[in-house]
Amino acid sequence: MADSPSRVKYWIVAILLLLLLILLVLFIDKQLRKQSKSEPAITAYSGYENAVDYVYHHYETPHTPFGLPQDADTTDEFILVREDYVLSYCGHRNAPNWVAWQLNSSWVGETERFKGQFLADTSLPDSFYVVRHRDYTHTGYDRGHLLRSKERSNTDEANRNTFFLSNVVPQTPDLNRGVWLRFEDYYLRKAVTEGANMYLIAGGVYHTTTYLHDTGKVAIPDSCFKIVLFTPETNSKEARSRTLSSLAVMMPNIQGIRNEDWRNYTTTIAAIEASTGYNFSLLLPDSIEWEIEQRSTYLDK
Repeated sequence: MADSPSRVKYWIVAILLLLLLILLVLFIDKQLRKQSKSEPAITAYSGYENAVDYVYHHYETPHTPFGLPQDADTTDEFILVREDYVLSYCGHRNAPNWVAWQLNSSWVGETERFKGQFLADTSLPDSFYVVRHRDYTHTGYDRGHLLRSKERSNTDEANRNTFFLSNVVPQTPDLNRGVWLRFEDYYLRKAVTEGANMYLIAGGVYHTTTYLHDTGKVAIPDSCFKIVLFTPETNSKEARSRTLSSLAVMMPNIQGIRNEDWRNYTTTIAAIEASTGYNFSLLLPDSIEWEIEQRSTYLDK
């Protein structure tokens, strides 16, 4: 019986060590999960490796049911497919050619806006210049989201992913914080309060060659476009095409337009295609494509 207290102490120590081991395992697991989320899994295709043509003809994403935008020259395209959006990146301009994404109420939640600097996108090829937060500092231009933060507020990770600088172009404060923002609020309200489902494509138009800080690194677009295709969320391509309506804007990247009505800048998909060289609706039947591209068919009076 004299050894009984010793045995009790032994078992207490053993139980405490076991609890510490369990806590250590849980801590390590949590850190690994956080690390895995810090660099979201992506699929990349590069025109420089002649793989982008395969993507255009064989690859579909939930964000591009009408096909990936395509122009005549795919050598300046690097396609990134993320869970939250798809983009084409230009290594010459160090800016996205376009970003495409789906939007409906399921993508909108209570997640707070990511706090911190915009993120360098290390998923891009090593041969590309890595754009960093400081490249925009003291330039007079905002870091303008193409897919904005609020449209990915369902999870912390989705919101954080919008802060990669591959999703950003230089925008004047009057554009980014004024008329462009009011257009974003307009269609987001359609998604949240009216249950609309839509597919969007946004990008810059470059007819001149100017760069932030005149360094030849980050190109400044002359104007910015956004195309919104409204259609029910369905796996049926026929049903999507039959019920499709569109809204498109092209806005100059200048000061002095902050308080203007975004409706002043409505345009047609055909006009944006003429300015950018892209075809934005490859998979639509020709008759529907012509109707959708010639006029904005979704606009409140």
